[in-house]
Amino acid sequence: MLIRTLLPGVALFESLKSMARRNELLFFSRGKGRGHAVPDAAIARELVALSPGVEIHFISYSVGATTLRDLGWNVVDLGLPEDPPFGIRQNVL
Repeated sequence: MLIRTLLPGVALFESLKSMARRNELLFFSRGKGRGHAVPDAAIARELVALSPGVEIHFISYSVGATTLRDLGWNVVDLGLPEDPPFGIRQNVL
């Protein structure tokens, strides 16, 4: 599966080069709520319309992953909570 190919270092680079040759895109969408997933899905639809044959793989988590899957996209769910305990949160760096 795709997630198994995402290994550190050279293996990751080689996997991404292989995806590019096969017209595959890896698209990360923030998982908190539907506010990122819905516009990201619209962008992906346009990319597919402009480049028939391109295959898009989303990486997301929580509500974002569920939303993208419900919209019919291939999704690798990172299994993170909606508010992960890292990164930039409201007014907190």
